[in-house]
Amino acid sequence: GRQSLHDTKYGNRSKLAYNLAWTRNYLKRAGLIEQIERTIWGLTDKGSTINEIDRFRINNLVAESEVEREVSKSDIEVNEEDEDVELEITHDDSDIIIDDPFDPKKVDISSKTLILDVIFKRLRNKEINLFTDFQRKAGLWNKTKQSRLIESILIRFPLPAFYFDGSNDNEWLIVDGLQRLTSLKNFVEDESFALENLEFLRQFNGKYFSDLPRDLQRRIEEFEILAYIINPGTPEKVKYNVFNRINTGGLILSSQEIRHALNQGQAAKLIARLAECEEFKIATTYSINTDRMLDRDFANRFVAFYINDYRQYKPDLDTYLNSSMGRLNSYNLEESEKLFKSFQKSMKAAYDIFGPYAFRKMYGGEGERRKPINKALFEVWSVTLASLSSSDLKKLVVNKEELINNFIYLMNYNAEFIHSISSGTGGSNQVKKRFAEIRNIVLMTIEKPDDYDI
Repeated sequence: GRQSLHDTKYGNRSKLAYNLAWTRNYLKRAGLIEQIERTIWGLTDKGSTINEIDRFRINNLVAESEVEREVSKSDIEVNEEDEDVELEITHDDSDIIIDDPFDPKKVDISSKTLILDVIFKRLRNKEINLFTDFQRKAGLWNKTKQSRLIESILIRFPLPAFYFDGSNDNEWLIVDGLQRLTSLKNFVEDESFALENLEFLRQFNGKYFSDLPRDLQRRIEEFEILAYIINPGTPEKVKYNVFNRINTGGLILSSQEIRHALNQGQAAKLIARLAECEEFKIATTYSINTDRMLDRDFANRFVAFYINDYRQYKPDLDTYLNSSMGRLNSYNLEESEKLFKSFQKSMKAAYDIFGPYAFRKMYGGEGERRKPINKALFEVWSVTLASLSSSDLKKLVVNKEELINNFIYLMNYNAEFIHSISSGTGGSNQVKKRFAEIRNIVLMTIEKPDDYDI
């Protein structure tokens, strides 16, 4: 009955009191009631205007508010798919499946203590690839910051470890430590700047490397660093995850920066081209930061789900994105151009349909507060639109109001879909759910008789 007890970790209370507490909590967070004074609650203006309670809509609004607590101050919604490891959660959430675990025997990493002169000799002989297009942003380290690095060496402060891909011993690839290594090359090898704004050794301000006393030159050349070398034979899939876990020195690399480091050449250039196209910038309202390759992360997500069947997706997402980017290196010019055109077409269609609301959650009509860009929605909308013919895209644009209404209905009344774009978005079930639901509403809109076809 109403007075039967409901056990909680906070003590016993009646089931009626327990249910009332939860109801009050949900109504408050949906903006329908507010506390007037202690123990007294009343309807808000919004609450007094509705005639009935839509419990499904309130449940989704509350779920949305939980996600929005985790949204950063940027215009990008932060989801769980950016974690290092993604787990596939079954519907009952009781069984955790980790696909394709790594064999620890395949991980071959060695550490070496090297003097900088060894590094300089490799640079001179082009035996270290500095990835000139791997810079997060041109001129990220100014002359003062580079000078302070040199000063640290001169006063014998230790530097963070460097990480190299040593798969090809004749050409090491710098994975972490790019800015430091570039600064050293600029000062010692290229002599492209003079020291400035030194904190302790001010007497050397204005000095180039060749101007320093020989003992200080030697101190730089014989300075010891710790280098971690990923050795030949380490599989690419394992290597990527190793990079992701060990890059801790200096400015920590983002997942996309690591993917970019591992997939130089055709793949890196094509992803960059997608991220730089004007249609993408317009569709995302120029709001995606480029400094840490976040724009390329979005492009990478499109590529991964466009060139692969989403129904075959298996976690984890990072490995999936990395392997998909790797496939681009085998693309010929015609295939690359076709992929680029499909991306352009998709971005233009997204903006033609949704305008500045593209790739964002929508719960109401025009004029509602614009939500942040959602990565999961970007994946599913960009790929779905890119996969359509020009005639089908024309139908969607003509009937965009119906499509938007179908999407709003999905957002308000399908809790599983909301979950698929808000929590654990890299899980297999979540990926399949969101692609299936968006495909359904697109087909519903396309198959509707259109005036221009009559």
